[in-house]
Amino acid sequence: RKKFKISLPFLGRVSLTEKMMFTKNLQVMIAAGISLPRALGILALQTKSKKFEKALFNVAEEITRGKSFSDSLQKHPDIFPELFISMVKVGEEAGTLEEVLKTLTQQMEREYELKSKIKGAMIYPAVIICAMIGIGFLMLVMVVPKLAETFRDLNVELPPTTKLLQ
Repeated sequence: RKKFKISLPFLGRVSLTEKMMFTKNLQVMIAAGISLPRALGILALQTKSKKFEKALFNVAEEITRGKSFSDSLQKHPDIFPELFISMVKVGEEAGTLEEVLKTLTQQMEREYELKSKIKGAMIYPAVIICAMIGIGFLMLVMVVPKLAETFRDLNVELPPTTKLLQ
C-alpha cells in the first residue's frame, strides 16, 4: 500500500547557502580528523532547517550501521542532488572525500554567485513592469474619467479608444 504524499517544493526546502556551509564545514571537520558520523551530528545541530537536521542525523545513523556515506545520502534526493551523491561516492572509493567536498563547495559557490547575478539582473525589469502597471492603473482610474468628463462638457464625441477604456 502506497502513501499519497503532497509536498510543495518551496516549503521546507534546504537553501543552497545552507548546503554550501554544510559541505565546507564537513570538509574542514574531516581534514581535522573528526569521524564522519560525529561531524554530521555536530553539523545537524548547527543547521537552521529542521528537515536538513533530521536528514543529517539519519545519514549519521546509517553510517554507524555500516552503510557508506553516498548510500546514506541517496535516501534524501530532495536535499542532495545526484551529482553531489555521485561525487561523494567517487571520493569515498578513491579515498579523496576531503578534496571532493572542497570541489563541491567551490561548485556550489559558483552556482550561488550565478543565481545572485541572475536575480540582480531581473530586479530592474520587474520594477519597470510594476511601475508601468501602476501608471496604467492610475490612468484608467484618474485620467480617463477626467478626460471623458471634459469631452462631455465640450459636447464633443469621445474618440473610439477613450470609449474603449471607459
